[in-house]
Amino acid sequence: MSMILFNPTDEILKATYQGEDIVIPPAPDPMHKIRVDDARGRHVLNYLGPRGLVTLEYGDEGAGEEKKIEQGRTRNADFKRKHVMNFNQVNDSQSQRKLPYVTPDETTKRYARQLGIKLYEPMSSTDDMTQQHAELVGKIAEKDRDLNAKTEQITELSKKVDKLADLVTSLLVAKGPETNWDELKGKIKNINGKHFQTWVATNFNEIQGYPDDVKGLISERYEKFYSVPFPANEQEARVAA
Repeated sequence: MSMILFNPTDEILKATYQGEDIVIPPAPDPMHKIRVDDARGRHVLNYLGPRGLVTLEYGDEGAGEEKKIEQGRTRNADFKRKHVMNFNQVNDSQSQRKLPYVTPDETTKRYARQLGIKLYEPMSSTDDMTQQHAELVGKIAEKDRDLNAKTEQITELSKKVDKLADLVTSLLVAKGPETNWDELKGKIKNINGKHFQTWVATNFNEIQGYPDDVKGLISERYEKFYSVPFPANEQEARVAA
């Protein structure tokens, strides 16, 4: 089984799983949503969930996805606030113990600017950005992200429609006893793993009426491509696609 990891924040989120680096950039990068297997997904979500990473499930389109975006960004803001406050607590402790201050790195400075929190440091080099200014900048950035996300959704939808149209045109066969099943099997073998799930989801009901040897070929290639059993029903096929 698999899941979709979704980065609704303005940060590049990184994790490591079994020695493999997993990088999930923010929108509008198309890789801000990626499908991974359950084991890898649970590991990454456990590590990056507090920073705003969320999962998308079947039925999350529209209002459901907007809710996930809000939840992820709220967790991300909480993470940034905790990061900055921890830094300030460290420097407060350093001051009380008469020890040198810790110099903030660029990430800490950026978080502080976004949140409008003044960093506790000697000869303060923090930007004199006011809280009101920080909130305004944050709102503008959020609107830009939302606009980019909607533009990306429209682009992705257009691509899917074009792909489906091409598949239907190239793979359309007549129903009934006159169907050339050998020709159909040849076409099925020419569909690569990138498009096979979409083709199965689009033609799921029609596939149920195919001869057993054709259905067996489809199931065999599906399991070979994705290492999971052939979908049990149309809804499962569409979720996988």
